[in-house]
Amino acid sequence: MPGFLTTLLTVVVAAGAAIILVEFAHWLLGRLGHKSTLAADLARTAHRPFMATLVLFAVQQALRARAGEFPGRDGTLHALIILFIAA
Repeated sequence: MPGFLTTLLTVVVAAGAAIILVEFAHWLLGRLGHKSTLAADLARTAHRPFMATLVLFAVQQALRARAGEFPGRDGTLHALIILFIAA
């Protein structure tokens, strides 16, 4: 079982990578938005919900892959699934 700091680092890196990916997609859609109204609308309205969804998914997968067993694991993963659905 990995240590707490290793697991925390894995979760932070996964969330950071998800944020970078969403920001790149937002930038790309913004650039394409000069030519396409749909791309501009997507870049403007879907940015935050998509970021929340992708970050929750990345944190959930990082915990599943790296955390191992810890007290409250099932509850934590279940709460992340509920938040993922709500996002």
